Amino acid sequence: MAFDTVAGSRPVTCSTATGGLFPIAVTTVTCSASDTRPTPNTASTTFTVTVVDTTAPTLTVPANISTTATSPEGRVVSYTATAMDLVKGAVTPVCSPANGSNFLVGTTTVSCTATDDYSNATTKTFTVTVAKLPPTVLTGHMECYKANSLFPTPWPYWYEVGNGARAGTYKLTAPAGTTPQATATIAANNGKVFNWTSNYPIDVVIVVSKTQSNIYRYGANAKADTNLTAPLVGGVQQAIVEVSFCHDGK
Repeated sequence: MAFDTVAGSRPVTCSTATGGLFPIAVTTVTCSASDTRPTPNTASTTFTVTVVDTTAPTLTVPANISTTATSPEGRVVSYTATAMDLVKGAVTPVCSPANGSNFLVGTTTVSCTATDDYSNATTKTFTVTVAKLPPTVLTGHMECYKANSLFPTPWPYWYEVGNGARAGTYKLTAPAGTTPQATATIAANNGKVFNWTSNYPIDVVIVVSKTQSNIYRYGANAKADTNLTAPLVGGVQQAIVEVSFCHDGK
């Protein structure tokens, strides 16, 4: 407001009117008022209006995801995370591991962060749990190589539980060198769990107990897996008697 000693109250004009929209910044407002003389006397003054953004974006992430592996290497998992900011509108969150990444067997925590142009940030997490590729029924013709500790070279390898588990590393060599060597490490767990690695793609691993078999089928170029077991019988984990490694042979 302005008051003149002769004219009384006078209107005030400002560069940004009251009720105007101010940007996120420091804005200088200039206001002036004049009297009624033919050549008006004018007075002016300034002040600043500071508008800041302190509100972080609203971030939405998926609920925890559970899925099953499509290969021993896990599986590719897609998900959607979104964010909205009060000022900017839609904001693209940054997540790690990113959408469309390959997730290994087990539980992985995904962290997503949404940040606006003024460094206000919101972070949320969720988990992706990938279950091991389950044993499946063996179909079609497979060429399998197997043996046990009683019949070593030139046979392909394996071992028998016998009177106790035999932990160690064993090498597989196919007859006449038709398949490169593969190695398997047998974990010392009463002969009930083992891991394997290979420099040649394996299609199927058959784990045999005294009465039943678990058949693990893999996708192309599978060269490793962990914690393979023989079947449960009556709720009891069976000891491994024999293991076969197979590939499409004919």
